[in-house]
Amino acid sequence: MTRIIAIACGLFSLWLSSARAESDLLIITEDWPPYNYAGSDRVEGFSADIVRAIMGELGEVHDIVLYPGARGHAMLDRLPNVMNFSLFRTPEREGKYKWIGPLSNDAVYFYQHKSDQRQFRSLDDVRRVARVVSPHRGLVADRLGEIGLTNLWSTPEKNRQLNEVLNRRADLVVNLAHMGMVFSLRELGQPVDALRQTEVKLIEFPLYIACSKEIPDQVVSRWQGALDRLRASGEYDRIHQAYLN
Repeated sequence: MTRIIAIACGLFSLWLSSARAESDLLIITEDWPPYNYAGSDRVEGFSADIVRAIMGELGEVHDIVLYPGARGHAMLDRLPNVMNFSLFRTPEREGKYKWIGPLSNDAVYFYQHKSDQRQFRSLDDVRRVARVVSPHRGLVADRLGEIGLTNLWSTPEKNRQLNEVLNRRADLVVNLAHMGMVFSLRELGQPVDALRQTEVKLIEFPLYIACSKEIPDQVVSRWQGALDRLRASGEYDRIHQAYLN
């Protein structure tokens, strides 16, 4: 009897710890449209919608709070109850956090003007053009540096990057996945097909929820299970498609 009571107490303590962890979760992200960004009264975006759908599947309610990227990373490193999305799951980060996802499996391609009839099928084709517009730093810029393109023209301003090709002052632009391109062209008041995706992929970047190592495995598993059910039910695809039209 004593042993049964001890086991029951242990299971109750485990449940209580997991329940407390779930109620104390701090859900954060940074401004990175269209995945997460400040709306009129709450955080909006594709990843934010998926995270809310996970919470709905679990019957949980947590605020999503927007922080600058560097501060969010510091909170994830220092606090025991943080879930931070949308993060790249890199080898350097793998062991630092627990992971839920992927929230998306996106890739960055080179884009050309829709009226440009040239075919781009390889990086060799990209090397032959006069001007490729790119960001000046970040994941895309790092990858471009690795492959050694010499025809780059870089600017930190996303709208200017797109306008260089829209106004035919550059041949190609590379910075955004398809979802980001659709969102950005809408912001510019352009048709979503004003720029056409080539066949040349620069980089893939699956996005995840990164969790503090102290969050119990049971909590992480529950969230992962809820995300898996959203995919199986078709709800994930419904949310995803809304950002591509």
